[in-house]
Amino acid sequence: MSRPQVPLTVDTRVALRPHGVDMRGSSRPPEAAAVQNSVFSAEQARDAGYSAKQVRHRLRNGQWTVVLGSVYADRSAPLTAVSLARAAALAGGTGAVVSHTTSAVLCDLKVPRDPEAHVIVDPERRLRIPGLRPHRVELPESEIMVVDGIPCTSVLRTALDCLLWLPEEAGRAMAVDALRRGRLTVEELRTALRWTGQRHGLSRAWSVVADIGAGAHSEAEVRVHTLFRRAGVGGWTANAPVFDDAGLIGIADLLFAEASVIVEIDGRAYHSDDVAFQRDRTRQNRLIGAGYRVLRFTWDDVVSRPDQVVALVRHALAAEAPGSLRQRRGA
Repeated sequence: MSRPQVPLTVDTRVALRPHGVDMRGSSRPPEAAAVQNSVFSAEQARDAGYSAKQVRHRLRNGQWTVVLGSVYADRSAPLTAVSLARAAALAGGTGAVVSHTTSAVLCDLKVPRDPEAHVIVDPERRLRIPGLRPHRVELPESEIMVVDGIPCTSVLRTALDCLLWLPEEAGRAMAVDALRRGRLTVEELRTALRWTGQRHGLSRAWSVVADIGAGAHSEAEVRVHTLFRRAGVGGWTANAPVFDDAGLIGIADLLFAEASVIVEIDGRAYHSDDVAFQRDRTRQNRLIGAGYRVLRFTWDDVVSRPDQVVALVRHALAAEAPGSLRQRRGA
């Protein structure tokens, strides 16, 4: 996904007061905090006129709090996820780029709360700050952008890093949401994975992209795809058009063509109004009349009784097909 390139010059020193100003009677944070989501660095405090002793005193008495390393905030300041991203960039120092789940906040990607902030730094650099996870890798400039003055990885690079870093379910939810909102495409993710070297989580990321590429259009469908693949249940096509003599019946969530079996997944927000109820019953009657066996599972079935779902599908596949399949018109 192409994005306009933004100059990467980020001023981490905002000198708003000359050295030597007496700040002994003040606890007001440096003015830099007002334009940095309430956070400021020790260096910026010094530039604002605070001595190292005065900084330590304000931290000890609770007027200021530590956000990350030598990045602080006033105790009453409202801190957000963007504040943490800004603090990560400041704590990481020159050349640090906010990444992974921390960058996801800036890229508008849906990820779970992460107890650590993430930055990418030079491979030769050693950085040890509690709460800050440094990733020592080479990062091309094409994969860097700046959001609100914070250097972070591009949307595609952030999504890739999150797929490799997060647990499978969280990574899948992030990718499905991003695809649904047009933040990414499946082909972009595939291309990024092809160009990725040997990294931890690569097979898991490929599994997620395979799920989505197979046509899973909802979280429930994604779960079923994963469930069937892990159970070794194959021979199905996702979102397949199904026909009878009267024409198109509809799109099957999963179609086992050789066995004339259709699996339908009712998501958590399954419709229940009168019109939808009648439409579904008419559709199901046409499917049965065309020789299909139809299995319907709810979200609760998939989440709470996955083994039973697999067993019922296997039983249906093992039974003799009751009629002929007409997957396309005129077959």
